[in-house]
Amino acid sequence: MPLHLQLAAMLLIGSTSAAAMAQGWIVDLTWRYEMQAGRTLRDGRTGPGGADTRISATADVKIVAEARGTMEFTGKLRGAAAVNMPDSRNEQRYDSWRFRGSKPAFAAVDIHSQFDEAARLNVADGEGANSINAERKGLAGRVQHTRYRYEVKAAGEDAGWFGDHADLQIDRVANKLMIINRIDLQLNRKVARPTLSYVKRMDKPAAAGEWDRSGADDEAWRTLPHFTPREVIEFDIPPGAEKFTLTRTYEASQLPDPLDSLGFPFPSDLRDPAKVRDKHHRGRATLTLNVRRSEAAAAPASAPGTQAAPATPAATPVQADSPQKNEPARPAQPSATDEAVDTVRKLRGLFGR
Repeated sequence: MPLHLQLAAMLLIGSTSAAAMAQGWIVDLTWRYEMQAGRTLRDGRTGPGGADTRISATADVKIVAEARGTMEFTGKLRGAAAVNMPDSRNEQRYDSWRFRGSKPAFAAVDIHSQFDEAARLNVADGEGANSINAERKGLAGRVQHTRYRYEVKAAGEDAGWFGDHADLQIDRVANKLMIINRIDLQLNRKVARPTLSYVKRMDKPAAAGEWDRSGADDEAWRTLPHFTPREVIEFDIPPGAEKFTLTRTYEASQLPDPLDSLGFPFPSDLRDPAKVRDKHHRGRATLTLNVRRSEAAAAPASAPGTQAAPATPAATPVQADSPQKNEPARPAQPSATDEAVDTVRKLRGLFGR
């Protein structure tokens, strides 16, 4: 048997097995989240540099959000996707795939976070050296009330997308599904425009709805809290199933407090239990996953094959329209495919298969 036919047979086996194995998973995801949290800092806290003495400070967050979309895990990984898994290189046990890029998702968000502070002004170092000192000149001993409020509201099919990457792992021995590296919903900044409202008053709190400045603010993205799942997601699944639905409801105690993810001007003291006087955190979330095998990726050669398929039936009319005498000669000269198949059978016999 010529060497090139043996190589063709091996390539035929490899391409066929690769087409059969290259499948992946599709996950239709729905995430509903509702949360309300608040904290109050202890009195008498001294500000940075000892400049001001804080009298009171409170922070509040309220979030209502929903996201729906599809994640296609089509990048094959060898072995386990999660770390510290038993027998992690066993590709027969672990079916692992990667999602990359971005995928449009429906998103509806209504978020507001607010920080109120009252502090007694002391004499600033280097009085008059900068705008802050100039503003406070002659105001030592006065109480300054400040309030920051960040808001974002948006809804629509183009309000967000699933981005970055995530890994999906199915453990066939333990019958568990895991999604690693978080599910990252990114809001579309052209649709969801956060706003900042700011007010500062001396000796009296600001009245409701009274702001010195209010409007769109691109820097507010650094302040808004997280509301999508960022931990490893794990479910028990039916053994050997190719399609199933998973649902889980999370209580507030199972979800991170959104106040832990707020940026400036929310102080780091909010994350120090020793400096927090009062605290509340309530809400719930629901995650639903509709998981199924990827049919499109199950046979990568199917798309070109569907275009080439008419060529195969076309060969039948050609044989019928021109019944030449060269037809009986065809069995006498086996095709390369027949020889390749024959070679495969011989190779399997040599290896005892």
